Amino acid sequence: MRDAGPVRPTILLASTLILVASCGADGRTQPLIDAVARIEIESCRPGPVGRATGKAVSTYGMVTVAHAFEGAGGFRVRGPGGELVDAELVHLDADLDVAVLRLGAPISEPLAFGESVGGGPASLVSAGDADAVRVDDVHVRRPARVRLDGGLRRQAIELDADIVPGDSGGPIVVDGEIVAMVFASSRRSARGWALDVTELRSALDAADVSTPVPLACR
Repeated sequence: MRDAGPVRPTILLASTLILVASCGADGRTQPLIDAVARIEIESCRPGPVGRATGKAVSTYGMVTVAHAFEGAGGFRVRGPGGELVDAELVHLDADLDVAVLRLGAPISEPLAFGESVGGGPASLVSAGDADAVRVDDVHVRRPARVRLDGGLRRQAIELDADIVPGDSGGPIVVDGEIVAMVFASSRRSARGWALDVTELRSALDAADVSTPVPLACR
């Protein structure tokens, strides 16, 4: 996950996770939970396994953030029930921070794409936690043009949300449809940014998924 400044405590997220894990999902959240997976990134250097969230956008296609694979020597995909899912990396777009995985078998009905939003309530779906998939209420503040690490400016939305490691790649959802994908957070406040659905569609339309992308430690 891309950060900007000191991370603030995220006490609210713990209570949200307990609610989802203990009470189960309702009819509104279950399709969202079923369509995401936890991506466990194995670094080329010794250390903890990184995490990101992927979401099914077609029968065999899953999308997440490209920056999760920087310095990666391998990865695993775990479905919403914790099961391992056969997958290979087939596309990386560093400019828009989009990665595409090809799944060996479907995990659920894919999530549909919605339209761009300029503000209002939304949901963040994250599989980055080890215990359960989270569905958090967030607020879209405004559209934003964002540039990280000297890259190209990308169309995004700014969020009032506690974004934590593992949330990157998580879909921002309105009325059950993807309107953006989380890629960055602020360390100074409960603020995050998500790639607008128009940019996400553009990246997928341009993706060449015919050949696996090799990951190798050098």
